[in-house]
Order: sequence, then C-alpha cells, then structure tokens
Amino acid sequence: GGRGDRRGLRASVLRRSANSPGPGSPGSPSKPGLPFAPAHFGAVVNDPDSAAERVADIRRRLVRATFDDVARALRQRHRLLFASALASRLCLKDGTLDARQWAAFTRPAEEARERGVAAAREVAQRDAGRDGYSCPRWLPLASWQAVCALAAEFAVFADLVPAIGDPLAAVDSAAPAADGDDGGDLGNAAALGAEDASAAHLSGAGAGLREGESDGGASSDGDDSNAWRRVFDSPAPHAEALPRGWAEAIATFADPGSGRGDSAEAADWAARRVSVSTTVLRLLLMRALRPDVCPTLVTQLVRDTLGDHFAAPPPQSLEDAFRASEPYTPIVLLLTPGADPSAQLAEWAGAQGGKHLHAVSLGQGAGPRASALVESALSQGTWALLQNCHLAATFMPALERIVERLPEMAGPGFRLWLTSAPTAVLPAAVLRASVKMATEPPAGLRANLRALWAGASDREFEGAADEPALRRLRYGLSLLHATVLERRRFGALGWNVPYAFSAADFEVSARQLRLMTDAFAAAGAPSPAKAPGGEPVSRARARFGQA
Repeated sequence: GGRGDRRGLRASVLRRSANSPGPGSPGSPSKPGLPFAPAHFGAVVNDPDSAAERVADIRRRLVRATFDDVARALRQRHRLLFASALASRLCLKDGTLDARQWAAFTRPAEEARERGVAAAREVAQRDAGRDGYSCPRWLPLASWQAVCALAAEFAVFADLVPAIGDPLAAVDSAAPAADGDDGGDLGNAAALGAEDASAAHLSGAGAGLREGESDGGASSDGDDSNAWRRVFDSPAPHAEALPRGWAEAIATFADPGSGRGDSAEAADWAARRVSVSTTVLRLLLMRALRPDVCPTLVTQLVRDTLGDHFAAPPPQSLEDAFRASEPYTPIVLLLTPGADPSAQLAEWAGAQGGKHLHAVSLGQGAGPRASALVESALSQGTWALLQNCHLAATFMPALERIVERLPEMAGPGFRLWLTSAPTAVLPAAVLRASVKMATEPPAGLRANLRALWAGASDREFEGAADEPALRRLRYGLSLLHATVLERRRFGALGWNVPYAFSAADFEVSARQLRLMTDAFAAAGAPSPAKAPGGEPVSRARARFGQA
C-alpha cells in the first residue's frame, strides 16, 4: 500500500497495544496483549535512524542466512560463483555496480570471442584518419582480440590499443609486403578468422619473445608497450601497478559523482560505488590480458561488498547442518568421491548426550528395513541414517511419503539423516523440505588442515596421560594427512599408486596415536613429541604403517 496505508497500520497497532493489558495484569483477557510497551514500539517505529539501522541489520542477517543455506549444499569450487552472483545482484540493486560493466564481464566466452575477432579486424583497417594496429609478438592473439573488444566498448580503455599494439606502418617498414599484399601476416592476422589468424600470428611472429630479445620493429609507444608487457608477464598481474596514468584514468571513470546529495549516506554510497566500479574495471582488463587471475579479483570484489565470511566461508560441519534443522527436517548429506561422512556422523552422534544412531544401507531389497528403522526411530526419539539413497530408486516414493508425515510424527529427539551421491532419483519434495550439505575433501593444504583440526573435539583429549604431547602430535598427524591429500591432485606425480587416504584412515591413526601416547606415559618412557629420534619415533612409524 501507500504511505497513508502504512501510517494507518502503525496507528492501529499502537491503539491495540495501548488498549491491551499486559500479561498478568488485572483484568487481562485470556489472550494476552502485545508483550512490549507501546511507548517503546512507537519510539522504534517513529525514529527514522533506528528504523534504518534495523532494516540494514535485518538485510545483513537475511543475506548471510541465504548464503549459508545455499553454500552449505554447494561444492567448494561453486561457492565463489554463488557468492559473486549474490554480491552482484545486491550491488546492482543499490546502484553501486554498473550493469553494463558487469554484463561485459559475465559475457559468454563464445560471444566474447566473436566480438573480439570483429574488433581486431576493425582495428587492423587503416584509413585516412587513423593508423591500424596489430597484435604485439608477446601477447597471445586471443588476448589481443579481447583488448580490441574492450577498447571498442568502454571509453576508458579507448587508448589501450595504441598503448599495447604495434602500428601497421612500423610492421610494414620492418617487413615490406609483397605487391598486392595488405600489410603482411601480422597486418592481416586480425582480419582473418580465428584459426587462420592464430596460424598467421604464430608463423609471422612466433609464439613470443624471450627476455631481452628484440622485436625487430618499432611499436607505437615503446615505453607503454613494455610496461604492459611487464604486467602481462607478472606472476600476479592484478597486484601490479598499471602503466602511467591508467590507474588514475580508471579511478576517474569509476567516480561519476554521488548524485544523491551531500549527506553522509550519499558519500558512503559514492565511495562504495567507486570501489566496486574500480574492481570491476580491473576485472575487465584482466579478463582480456590474463583471465587466469580473475578468480582472485572476484574474491576481492565479494570481500569488499559482503565481507570475509562470503569470500572464504569456513568449512561446514555436521553440527552446522544439525543446528539449521528441525526434528521434522531431513538432513541430506551429498557425497563426493573420497568423502564418506557416515563414520564421522556416528562418532558425533555418540558425543551428543548418547544419541543412538541406527543406519541402513539402501540397495536392492532394503526398502522394508529402512521403513521399519524410521518408524522405530520416530517412536523412540532416536536418529535414523539411510545411506546411499541414489542406489534405491524404487524406495524413493516411500521416502517421500515418510517425509510428508514427519511434521506430525517427529518428536524432539528425532532426526532423519540421508546420504546420497548427486542423482535425479531423489524426489524434489524431499530436497525442498531438507537441509542439504555437501561433503567433500577440502581443497588446498590450508583448508584440509583447518577441516581436520576443526574436527578434533576436546573430548578426544580428555583423560590423556600427556595431553600437551597428544595435542602436538595430533597437529602433526593432521598436517601429514592434509599433505598426502593435497598430493593426490597431481595424479601419478603425487602418488604412483592411487589410494583414497580417507577420513577412516585418519581416525584410525589418531586412535593409534592416543594409545601410543598413553602407553609411553604409563611406562615412564620419553614422549614421542619430545624425542627427536630413536626408539619412540621408530615405534610411532611402525604403528602408523600398520594402521
């Protein structure tokens, strides 16, 4: 409704709250009135600053809750994509992100390539009013085409082509064309199709120049071209200072003026717009020159707009999924190769006040046993785990009916856990009603180490004969396990004999470590954490080898 409708609603609420006695007051009706003072409610509603702060706080909480709920079900490599989509949508909504710039960055690769080929062909044409430019030898042709398209689309990058490219006149003077030729292979490369252009560029100019090798021809601004080549060759081009004047030009282009008055709110909005626009313009530039560093800049954009939690979300745990659920909410654990949360779930369930977890592995003929298990768990208020739902397509209609009954049947202590690989057999109704969590080995040494150490509860160290030594050794074991997991990424170079190095292997080794530490302490022997060599370390190696 309009502003008058909102004022009428507010006045109606205030009148009702004023006329309703509080709970426990004399003459209070059977249904108590509003549990807050009318004066306080009126102060909150009528104070614009307080209302704005509350709306902003609600917005922040809603965005974070949405991100956590969706990111919990995504694999690690997809979370940045979702975070960037969320950040861009919010920035487009509040006007801090230019829609044209973001559309250019997210343009499909095939369309971007076609635009690049057309723009490079246009740049290569010489007329009476301008010189044509060709791809320099140190730059891949695909990057040159992207640079030409960028210069044609955004005025701030209009001078990028003469700053980077080789003028065709210089190329012609260095390598005269034959009669009837249109400027040699380099001059024609941009005007050819993609495959022919690549061949012409490589045959006429070579794949690139070694450090210190001469071009054999002049360039349109040698200093600028060399400066851009340093950016291109840098291991971290996104962190390199741009050549002379370019950083200032991008900052000026990104600052259109607030357009919202001179208030503090307008100044804050203008500062955020400049920051976001500057990052996106550098994203466009790096997508053309060095697309491999775009994820780093996208992470920076997410961090600047939403915060660190969205740019590098902490590893999800079973406890997080449990807290997000209700007794009538199924919890679906999405499996990936190398990750099986069943053992971790059984151990964690035992730590939750002696909760009983009963499991059934689904497959051929396991449907009746699974139904009986869920019914038993519902009546006793325990946890039920149905494993490998993707292998029991015939049981899925029965599972859907079970989930539909949970709001009426589930007691406070009940939980239904489901494990499944990504599949189409899980009913949509089950997925909509459930809390979903992807389980996968963390990517990277640091993420692996964080996940392993986060899973080490204080209960595992309680009662240890030498707790400080056990904690140090447990950290060393976590680092070792994270290292062997990371080496799997390199295939046969990492491990010539493939092995899963599963969570079960780590848990067995951790238990062996606890037994060994207690045994050393009981025998009065030096702790393996304190002995740099000798018999204790040898025994530790033997125990891990046997495990």
